[in-house]
Amino acid sequence: MFKKLNENKLFEELYIVCVFLIALIGWFFKSQYGYTAIAIVSFVTVMLFNDVKYLVPCGLGMVFSIGSGFETNSSYGPLIGSVLIYASSFIVFVIRNGLNFKNFKSFKGLLILAILSFIPLIYRNTIKDGISSGVLDNSAVSLYVLYFGYFAYVLLYFLFAMTLKKDSLRIIFKTIGYMTIILSLECFIHVVIDGFNKGYRLGWGHCNEAGILMLFGLPFIMVGLVKADKISEMIVAIIKFLIAIVGIICSTSRGTYLFGFIEVVVLLIYTLIKSKHWKSILIILISCLIVGIIGIQIKIGIVKLVRDIIDLLLYRGFEFGDRTRLFKQSIVIWNENWLTRLFGAGIVAELAINRVGFEDMNTFVVYHSTFFSCLATLGICGVLALIYHFYERYSQMKYFEKDVMFILLIGFIMLDIYGMMDNTYGMYYFMIPLVIFMAAVDCYTSDESVKKIELDLR
Repeated sequence: MFKKLNENKLFEELYIVCVFLIALIGWFFKSQYGYTAIAIVSFVTVMLFNDVKYLVPCGLGMVFSIGSGFETNSSYGPLIGSVLIYASSFIVFVIRNGLNFKNFKSFKGLLILAILSFIPLIYRNTIKDGISSGVLDNSAVSLYVLYFGYFAYVLLYFLFAMTLKKDSLRIIFKTIGYMTIILSLECFIHVVIDGFNKGYRLGWGHCNEAGILMLFGLPFIMVGLVKADKISEMIVAIIKFLIAIVGIICSTSRGTYLFGFIEVVVLLIYTLIKSKHWKSILIILISCLIVGIIGIQIKIGIVKLVRDIIDLLLYRGFEFGDRTRLFKQSIVIWNENWLTRLFGAGIVAELAINRVGFEDMNTFVVYHSTFFSCLATLGICGVLALIYHFYERYSQMKYFEKDVMFILLIGFIMLDIYGMMDNTYGMYYFMIPLVIFMAAVDCYTSDESVKKIELDLR
């Protein structure tokens, strides 16, 4: 029975929906029971199905079920316990099946970044200096965990690369698509309850970060639309697409508005050009839009929604004064001496007073740019390692069939351009789905005879 279920595509989809529904409920009530329940589900499914692919939606579900943030120490006990339960699922699988060491292909860039992360501690320890001078209290020792970030992502890549099976790519595509849905719903719920305000937090992260992840997940939804043959499949994919657009609007992120608009338009045009059923897609899309507009008019009012968005944009517009200041500061930090030019000033490069939770406190500076952050923290060597990682990531695209490849490329390119002016690389919410996706592609293509990935999402 379990073997048949494991091969059932509908069961996979229902499983993802159930896991993310638990995550959404846990997030809404700011309950620790959300990620605890998902951790237990992950352990039980691995025991029953002997397949690590079910850990993918569980891992992401645990992340996005965190609704209370990390402002209180009471969060850590249940969270750590849940992570241990989740990790034990890997242990059970490895004991049963062993490890596959043939799937490592796209990890070198991340591994170099992980190694480089520790080098600045030899000559520049911002955390130690901050504690010694009294700027930071002794609890700031926990900031050292940040130096293990890239190491953790490499470890996660290895875990999934060694344990995923070849057919896991389907559930990963669907999971990342549904990740976009749950984030859209979280943003929508926040706007409905607290209003259309800028800069709100969702517990696990910031609304800007939710916007970034929606742009990451949108191509995975569009792949399903391009490959859809049945009307029912098209309707489901278009509803997902429209929910993602609602989420992008509710993110209140200017960057997400700008790059999301470009990505949505390009993806939609490409999908309509390439789909065999473009007329049906267009009719369903227009019908859903009309229904959605009527619903918005009844509940909120189109004029009010447009006015709120315009007010949000006029509040600060698309000026990048704060970003420019951070970029210039990253150059100053990088240019301190020859060591910082080569290897950077460390993951915690400098300290500043920032708003954390409900109070102002000294914490590390985030430079809001993939390039400038890497330059300041890991130096020229880090930038070169990141470029090599980009090469590895984009090289994976050649294995996908033409339509899937172009849709993914549109999303990745837009996301990486966006990443030049906001947080992406090094941020856990972005790195976790990314390294899992890369591991799954490497698992599928580990056999040298594989020239193309045959992706069946129906």
